[in-house]
Amino acid sequence: MQADNGKAALDILKEKPVDILLTDIKMPFINGMELATKARDIYPDIEILFFSGYDHFEYVKTALSLRAVNYILKPINENEFYKSILTIINTIHKRETQAEITGLMLLRAI
Repeated sequence: MQADNGKAALDILKEKPVDILLTDIKMPFINGMELATKARDIYPDIEILFFSGYDHFEYVKTALSLRAVNYILKPINENEFYKSILTIINTIHKRETQAEITGLMLLRAI
């Protein structure tokens, strides 16, 4: 799913479960940092990847505090993006596998 601005993205997050948030820092209505903060409140395990043309320490620091996978500067380096997406996919896969194992263990206990 794609949104034209931060407010539209937040509306999508409120309507449908989302595993990954790819967001720019500067957007109309709600910036990427605010969006990521709200997304983290809704989905504590959401994977966040920031894109930005701004190399400001405060932005990177906030991204780290939100447990972002990466903060990629524009123009986007394809290899860096690819590695970040692989990290996200692996994390989600591990989480799903662990949930299945936990579910099976609980089922056995019953």
